[in-house]
Amino acid sequence: MKISKEECLNHVAKRLGTGLRNKIKEWRSKCVTNGSRKEESLKESTLFKHLNFYRKAIKDNVPDVQKMKTAIFVSLFHTSSTDKAPMHNEFPTGLTSWRFHQSALANNEKPKSHSSMKTKLSAQVLEKYL
Repeated sequence: MKISKEECLNHVAKRLGTGLRNKIKEWRSKCVTNGSRKEESLKESTLFKHLNFYRKAIKDNVPDVQKMKTAIFVSLFHTSSTDKAPMHNEFPTGLTSWRFHQSALANNEKPKSHSSMKTKLSAQVLEKYL
């Protein structure tokens, strides 16, 4: 797969955002909650951050479609991981891992709490995503 222009990548992310917004409207019309006003709910700001994660996952893994797919799912699992239910199976491992949990384990340290994460997504919303 060749991405010739960054505008094409932005267009794909924009279409994903439109699709997710339409899905949220559909859930609301059926009275299905998506986390309501909680911090982990799928609000516009959370959606925007996920679109940026999606865009970065594609851009960083351009030649390999499987790596793109894995990176997209990793970003979703990253935001829904908690101390009680960590979701770190697909993350890169080792000292150079971008994920604090994996790099701490590689250093034989106790991983930090997930409470410091800025973008959170509830398991309920993640289930609807997948």
